[in-house]
Amino acid sequence: MKLRDLCPAMALVAAFLFASNGKTLKLAAQQTAATGSRTKVIVGGTLIDGTGRAALPDAVIVIRDARIVSITSGSNAALPADAEVISVHGKFIVPGLIDGHSHYRSWVGELDLNHGVTSVIDVGNPAEWMLALREGIAKGKITRLPRIYSAGNALSVRTDGANSAILLSRPSTDNLEVGNAQEARRVVIRQLDVDKFDFVSIFSKGFTPDMLQAVIEEAHKRGKHVFGHVDEGVLDFIRTGGDAVTHLSGSAIALLSPANLELQKKHDLPTAFARMEPAKVDEFVSLMVSHHVYLTPELVYEQAAVTDRVAEFRDQAGQLLANSDLQQSLPPDVPLGMLSMFERVRSYGWRFGFFSYKDSIQPADFEEFRVGYRNAQTLVRKFVQAGGKLEVGTDASGGLEIPGLNVLQEMELLVDAGLTPMQALQSATSIPAEAIGVSDQVGTVQPGRFADIVVLDANPLEKIDNIHKISMVFQSGERIEPGYHWNYALPIPDPNLTMDTKMVGFNDSPKIFELTPKMVTEGDESATVKVSGIGFMARSQVLFNGVQVPTRFESDRSLSVEIPASLLVKAGTRWVQIINPPPGGGRSSPEGFIVKFR
Repeated sequence: MKLRDLCPAMALVAAFLFASNGKTLKLAAQQTAATGSRTKVIVGGTLIDGTGRAALPDAVIVIRDARIVSITSGSNAALPADAEVISVHGKFIVPGLIDGHSHYRSWVGELDLNHGVTSVIDVGNPAEWMLALREGIAKGKITRLPRIYSAGNALSVRTDGANSAILLSRPSTDNLEVGNAQEARRVVIRQLDVDKFDFVSIFSKGFTPDMLQAVIEEAHKRGKHVFGHVDEGVLDFIRTGGDAVTHLSGSAIALLSPANLELQKKHDLPTAFARMEPAKVDEFVSLMVSHHVYLTPELVYEQAAVTDRVAEFRDQAGQLLANSDLQQSLPPDVPLGMLSMFERVRSYGWRFGFFSYKDSIQPADFEEFRVGYRNAQTLVRKFVQAGGKLEVGTDASGGLEIPGLNVLQEMELLVDAGLTPMQALQSATSIPAEAIGVSDQVGTVQPGRFADIVVLDANPLEKIDNIHKISMVFQSGERIEPGYHWNYALPIPDPNLTMDTKMVGFNDSPKIFELTPKMVTEGDESATVKVSGIGFMARSQVLFNGVQVPTRFESDRSLSVEIPASLLVKAGTRWVQIINPPPGGGRSSPEGFIVKFR
């Protein structure tokens, strides 16, 4: 049985009487339905079903056993005799939203559901955990979480010791590492034939052509799609038959001139987005569309700090995180991480660090991030205008992202980029469902689909911001109780505690590799010391024998510190440490520094 075939049982909705223009719909006593009826009817709202069709006024949606049975229109529509009737007169009905790029965490369920996100596409998590959640949902033991469509573990290429050292400061991403095409083929066969996962996800860096071909070939044999985290080699991924590209970063790199590509490889570009060649954009868009590749741009995740809505989005996040029950249900550093996303941009380079605070970037460099955002908007707009299929995705994984809320914000950014509100809505409903082949299950409000429905107080097609005005959320036909619970927790949390509480995007724990010089003489007036390592940031503080000393940030691998004469008076061994602030952060192990006798 597939995860998509399972639906959690939620709290029962209350029954209401339907009224239209002051005329109460004539229902026989049995039609008012006692609590506990297996048949529900949502009546009176304007239906925007996610297919792109015109809105249907005065809709009558009949739901039985978690699925939609029929959709008609009009106050005189016949209703089932045993129906529980829910009036949404004057409101607007849209499909349950889908986050097209998630790395699920134990504590995000209520965040998603309260923002109308009833399904997520999980592109990388421990297979065993995903299987356990799937079974728990099937048995009715796990509730109040979105439906999870899963790839199980994402695949990545096995790294050697030298490359692994680069990632020492990053938490595990729970990838399955493969070393050749045969290994990759065996893993895909097991994930799809044995574990019955919904699609395949890869981190494509380092994949050889035969490895990539093996993964895509085995997935396509089984009618499944391959999603790629493609920072490098996006053109090869597309031409080999990859089905969905997550993030725009790889696309930006593919559109650089040779000279700028060399700078990118040397990590001397603030952001590749600012240097994309306009002449290459149309050709790239044509390639994507001709190969029917889905694209997940993740604008809010990568560029929230440089959008036109940064102040608005920050306020929304602040208001959300002011909820004391929600605060108590989140790991300690997570709220800080969520708020910091509006102060950072993702640079994909060591020059500024992985996620760079605005205050660590010079104004001229920061302007490149602003230009890059405009270029990203242009790429998104041209892709959709050419017929490309765009997915809303947030990379929600507990780092800088805000599950649920970021889905709504991403829809707004897509409209800012030039999409219509209908296109933005489909990017968060029908298109993600289509991308993993579950359009017969979710993504639209149509007969035969799960009754995943969001009721809005205002029309999102008139103004996409109205997507925030959520009145009711239904999952599998059951109305979700709104709000947050301070003790919200899954009975089976993520077995990788690091992943569940400290994600990529939080400040790294710094590590010192070397001090240059390693020794000075007592009585020196001062000393300039270069600190090499990983996980450094503009807000790093260097301690010399417990005393904070002036620090200059050079890159996330290099700091320069000035040791004053007052700390070099006597010979001995001193200890150098680096402290990074929350969220995440931490203190490095001490590294010895010698002050020798004069």
